[in-house]
Amino acid sequence: MSFKQVTAYLEKNSLRLFYMFLGAAVLLRLLDDVLLGRWGIHAGAIFPYRHPGYFPLYGTTGLLLEWALALTGGVLLFTNEKRKGAFFAAIAMSLSLSQMMQNQKILLWIVLWIVALTDLGKNIPARKFLKWQIVLVYTFGALSKIFDQFVTGETLHIIALRQMETTTGLQKFLWSPLLNSGFSTMVSYAVIALELLIPLLFIRKKEWAWFFVLVLHGGFVVMMKDLSSFTFSMFALASLYYCPDVMMTDEDLIQPVNEPG
Repeated sequence: MSFKQVTAYLEKNSLRLFYMFLGAAVLLRLLDDVLLGRWGIHAGAIFPYRHPGYFPLYGTTGLLLEWALALTGGVLLFTNEKRKGAFFAAIAMSLSLSQMMQNQKILLWIVLWIVALTDLGKNIPARKFLKWQIVLVYTFGALSKIFDQFVTGETLHIIALRQMETTTGLQKFLWSPLLNSGFSTMVSYAVIALELLIPLLFIRKKEWAWFFVLVLHGGFVVMMKDLSSFTFSMFALASLYYCPDVMMTDEDLIQPVNEPG
């Protein structure tokens, strides 16, 4: 498929893809929490990592309730009950954030509440608000890296050293070139450049934007599996940039509409 064909597909299926990616992000966030060992935290077996002190740490019953809401919400986002799914998932994400703060959870929390409280197909301002979230994430992400040691390559070099001790197979192989400080610096500059470029492409040249989003976040997922939920959140937001600024109905999710004219 050519770039134009892929772009045409995205424009015809943008809203449907948004809900699919959002549902995947919720379910992957749940999986990450399970693999992270949150059960041990709430069971009191390990230290309550990044626990916000202003909320009490609830026990395993509360954690099971949170996970049940996330699972239900994530699954419903793939069905016709999308707003209901977003509502359940948003409550789960609110509970989760009261226990463990993470930037990627905050982004997902914002998106879920917008979807839960409005009919996204008919609410064009809500869609535009969500579109701007991806611009803010990339722009401020790039700026924070520029004014931090990331731009020097030191951050990736340190992570590579740790990954060589804790990973095996393909991941260890992929991280090994970053042990070279020159190469880690080059990759750092490339990441920053992409994060600055992608918002501009969405605004001026969106037939190319999807490719660079796929390259950037595909690389993130391959290198760091705990970023899989964040990646699908960004895929969801990116898909909205291909959604025409016209009112859409539930039927349009099955038979997508084109821009008039």
